[in-house]
Amino acid sequence: MSVLLTQNRCWMRSRENHQMGTVAGLWRYPVKSAGGQGMTHVDANQGGVVGDRKWAVVDDAGIIVSAKHPARGGRLLQVSCGYCDGSGETRLRVPAGPEVVAGTAEADRAVSAWLSEPVHLSSDPVPGAALRRWWPSQLDLVPEWQSSALPGTAAVTSMAGPARHRSFVDYGALHLIFTDDLRRLGVASCCDIDPIRFRPNILVEGGSEFRDASRIRIGDVILDVELPTPRCALPGVSPQNGTLDAAILRALAKHDRRPVGSLGTAACFGLYARLSANARFSVGDQVSAE
Repeated sequence: MSVLLTQNRCWMRSRENHQMGTVAGLWRYPVKSAGGQGMTHVDANQGGVVGDRKWAVVDDAGIIVSAKHPARGGRLLQVSCGYCDGSGETRLRVPAGPEVVAGTAEADRAVSAWLSEPVHLSSDPVPGAALRRWWPSQLDLVPEWQSSALPGTAAVTSMAGPARHRSFVDYGALHLIFTDDLRRLGVASCCDIDPIRFRPNILVEGGSEFRDASRIRIGDVILDVELPTPRCALPGVSPQNGTLDAAILRALAKHDRRPVGSLGTAACFGLYARLSANARFSVGDQVSAE
C-alpha cells in the first residue's frame, strides 16, 4: 500500500511539473515588421508590451508596408530598432546605415532607400488601418474567412489591432508561442526554427498543456487567452535575408488547423492574450495553465 501511495505521489509531482513552464524569451518590435528587441524583462499593460509596434512603415497610398508581403516588406526584417523606455524614442538602423530616430526625415529617407520606394514612419494607428500582404501558395495557409483570397497573390487587408489597442499589432495585445510547437514544426520542416520568425512577445518553454487554456498565469499575473493565432506568410520569411522558405510554410499549413473564434478555421501557431492590469514579465518567470 505504501509503495502504491509513493508511486501516486511521484506521478502527481511529475504531472504538476509538466503543467508548469517558464518564460524562455521576451521581445518587443518598436517598428512593425522591423527587427525585434530582445529583453530580459518587459513592462506591459492593457495595450500590450510597452514600446511594442509603436510605429509602422506607410507607403504613399497610406497603406502599411509589412513583411507579410515579402517582396514589398521582407527587407524590413533586417532593419534593427529599439525603444528607449526613458525617452520614449524609437531608434532604428538599416544595414550599413547610421542610427536614426523614428519620426524624423532622416529615418524616412533611410527606410525609403532601403525598401526602394517612398515611405514614411507613422505612429498614428488609426482605426481601419490596412496593410499589404501576400497570400501563400499553400492553400491551407489562407484562412476560411478570406473566401475571396487567391493563393499566391497580393492583397490589402484591414487590421483590428489599431482600433483595439492603439498600436500596430494585428489583433491581440500579447502574442505567446511555445517551444514544444517550435520543436514539432522543426521536425516537420527538417530545420531549426528561429522563434523570431513568429514575432512573439513571450516564448514559453513547454506547450501542449497551454493549447486549450482559457487563462495563463505568468508569475503572479493572469492573462486571458483570446484566440489562437492564425498564421500568414511571415514565418516563412528569413529574418536574415528576406528569402522565403517553402518547407516551413508547408509544415505550418498542417501544424495546427483549428477554429479561430467564430471566424472559421485557419492554420494556427501560438495564442493571442490580453491583460487587465499593468504587469512586468521576466525571463525565468513560471508559467501555468489556469
